[in-house]
Amino acid sequence: STVESAYSVGVNYVTSAGDTTVTIGGGFVSADDSNSDTANSKGEETAVSMTAATGDLTVGVGWASGSEIATHSSTTQNSEVDGAEVMTAGAKYVSGDITFAVGYVDGDAKDTTVFGQAGVSTDSYESGSASISYAVASGVTAILGYTNIDRQEESTATKDQSGSSWYVGALVSF
Repeated sequence: STVESAYSVGVNYVTSAGDTTVTIGGGFVSADDSNSDTANSKGEETAVSMTAATGDLTVGVGWASGSEIATHSSTTQNSEVDGAEVMTAGAKYVSGDITFAVGYVDGDAKDTTVFGQAGVSTDSYESGSASISYAVASGVTAILGYTNIDRQEESTATKDQSGSSWYVGALVSF
């Protein structure tokens, strides 16, 4: 890939409010490239986030938005994505050897293959998850978790990429 131009800027601010540490961040990136797949690709993204940690509890939320336009050199399938947005949120609580965690992601975008024409159908992704971890011994953690994912492509459910599952696992470090 040959980068034609790219720039980004970001800021991170950390402060304390009593026993709580608050971190706020944000940034912007713009990039253009040309390579064997895209004769010309231009994209811009903006993101902001915030976390608050107090004692054994950490809570965070983030949001990002962007757009992209791409002329593909290997096919005639050009693409334009407008208004792509994603929101994430999560929380973690640690109590001794046990950690509880929950997370949520919700994102969508409208795309089209006709430049300048607004996309009419939406691609979306939504996921929720929860887990509990227990430190069994030094370097060994057992994990029980659940995840549910709903995904749509062109406003149609993609059953092969959606669903829910339970999982049991172990994290071993040495």
